[in-house]
Amino acid sequence: MNTNEQPFYSRADTLKSTMRTRKLLKILLFIVIAGLFLYHSVYFESLSERKEQLEKSQFNADDFVQEFWNRLQKEVAQAVPAHHLLQLFESDMETAVKRYGKTLGVSEQHSYLVKGEGRILSISDDFILLDLSSKAGAEIAVRINYIFGNEIRDASGLVNVSDFPSTVEFNAISSVINSIIKSKVLPPILESVDIGVQLDFFGAATVNEESPQINPLKVVPVQLSINSE
Repeated sequence: MNTNEQPFYSRADTLKSTMRTRKLLKILLFIVIAGLFLYHSVYFESLSERKEQLEKSQFNADDFVQEFWNRLQKEVAQAVPAHHLLQLFESDMETAVKRYGKTLGVSEQHSYLVKGEGRILSISDDFILLDLSSKAGAEIAVRINYIFGNEIRDASGLVNVSDFPSTVEFNAISSVINSIIKSKVLPPILESVDIGVQLDFFGAATVNEESPQINPLKVVPVQLSINSE
């Protein structure tokens, strides 16, 4: 008998040990690979960093409208004279819409920047009624109450709904704009105007092309001033 020959049961134990070692190595390798995958897949961020990013991303309607309002004042030159727009509404609504209207999405509602001068016929709780031609009666109704719509935002052409993450931010713009009108644009005029005074106006109107209500045309004011000439 060869004393150097390894017993059968010893070789079997060695084989089992080798197999166990290989299995453990495979498991270990799998754990390492899985760990590396998770490490590169998961992004860790401190609470302070997350809070800072959220604060930066939050939309501030007041700041946005301040810049918007300043830009809007320069749009007077682009506004259509009210008497011309009224004539188009009566004779060629399609041209009025294509040439001057601003539309949010697909709608029959179109908003317009308008300007003009008219003689004050009457002042009520809701409107200042203006006569543009001194013979046609009230053609413009400058809104001085219940200012809550989107006329100015939409008519300006300066704001695109796709630039905002949600309609909440988009609608907040109109809310701040309307607050400016009620707190800054209207009070100085309402304290000094009277019937018969000539009033210059620049503002926005929204008209439904299928059922236009233009007698008179309701205008939300951006600028109002007494014409003393």
